[in-house]
Amino acid sequence: MEEIKTVIKERMLERLKNIFSAIAICLSYDHDSYFVAGNSCNAVVPHDFDIYPWGKSFDFKGIKSRVESVGGYVIIETRNALTVNINGKVIQFCNYRKSNLVELIESFDFAHIQIGVTVDIEWRPGGENGPDDRGGYESSRVTCVEYTEDWVQAHLLETTWYTGSDYPLSSLLRTTKYFQRGAYAKKHEYKKDILNILNDIISRGYKDYQDYKDQLAAIDLLLLEPEEKEAAWNLFLTCGSHGLVKTFTANELEEEDDDD
Repeated sequence: MEEIKTVIKERMLERLKNIFSAIAICLSYDHDSYFVAGNSCNAVVPHDFDIYPWGKSFDFKGIKSRVESVGGYVIIETRNALTVNINGKVIQFCNYRKSNLVELIESFDFAHIQIGVTVDIEWRPGGENGPDDRGGYESSRVTCVEYTEDWVQAHLLETTWYTGSDYPLSSLLRTTKYFQRGAYAKKHEYKKDILNILNDIISRGYKDYQDYKDQLAAIDLLLLEPEEKEAAWNLFLTCGSHGLVKTFTANELEEEDDDD
C-alpha cells in the first residue's frame, strides 16, 4: 500500500508543481495546509483540481482579490465553490469541510473518487512583528495520501458505485456524468445507483425551501439556465405537495423564489 501512496504522491507533485505557488498566494497566510481530493488525484488527467480547506473556510473574496496577480481569472462563483483559471489550469476552491482528510474522502459519493492528498504550505519566517508578520511564500509539499478500500476495489474492477452522500440530489446528476465518461464497467450498473440515490432523496426529504436550495448549491450542481431553474422549482413544489418538505407553504415560497 505504501507503493500506491508513493505513486500518487509523485503524480500529484508533478501535476501541482507549476501551480503550488499560485494556490498558496491566492489562499494567503490564512492557510498553512489544504486538501486536493477526488478525481483530481486519479490516473486520468483531471478536468480540474478540487481543493478543500483544512480548518477555516476559504475566503472567496480574498482569493478573488489575489487571483489576477498570479495570472488567473474567476470563471464562476457559487455558494459553495469558487472556480478559477490559472495559466490554463482550472482550480475549484470548495467550501465543503470535514475535520480531516479521511473524513473528507469517505464523504464523497462515488467509490472511484474517494482519494485525496494533503498539501502543506511553507511560509518564510516572519519579521519582528509577531507570527502574523510572514516573509512570503517559500514552498509547498504533498505530505499525506489517503484513499478508501472502496477506492481500491473500484479501480481494481475498473468501475464505480454510489456510496452515499450529504447531497443526494447532486449525486443523481453526477451519476449520468460518470456513466457518460465510462466510469461504470457495465452499462446497467448505474441504474441501481439511480434507484439507491432516489431512495436517499426520498428518505432524507427537505426541512424547508432554504434546505432545498442548499442541496441545489452543491459543488457540482450549477443550475444557471432559466429552464433548469424552473425545473428545480417545479421539483420542489412536487416534493412539498407530497409531504417531502417539513415546512412548506407554496405561495409564500414562490414569492421568495421570485425575489432570488
